[in-house]
Amino acid sequence: RLGAIHFLGNNLSFEDKKRDFMCRLDALLDSGIDILAHPFRVFLKGGMPIPEDLFEPVAEKLVCAGVAAEINFHSNHPQPEFVKLVLKKGGRISFGTDSHHLYEAGYLTPHYEFCKMLDIAGKLDSLLISGKTRKIK
Repeated sequence: RLGAIHFLGNNLSFEDKKRDFMCRLDALLDSGIDILAHPFRVFLKGGMPIPEDLFEPVAEKLVCAGVAAEINFHSNHPQPEFVKLVLKKGGRISFGTDSHHLYEAGYLTPHYEFCKMLDIAGKLDSLLISGKTRKIK
């Protein structure tokens, strides 16, 4: 199961949008998702800076919930520091293409290049989320 945050409340300050993001993240994690799709893209698409101060709490929540962080390049720029933090805390990652057209399906070259840059390409068998699913509470 894949979950994503696509919208934040309107007419909110940036700090309130960050709080809204964390509330929505908690709701997604409580719903039993396995993967958080394109973490932080909602900020990028909303013309806001990526809130690096949320990297630590989001990574912690994902790891505690057993939820993988998706690496996705569809109108997105994954944050290397966030991915490194998730992995350092013992979390997992997932590759996603967010395909909207058939020709986009399975295009994972940017994902692999990103992993090479992070020096984790040779370790993906232990870092990618497995096919096992979690039990719903």
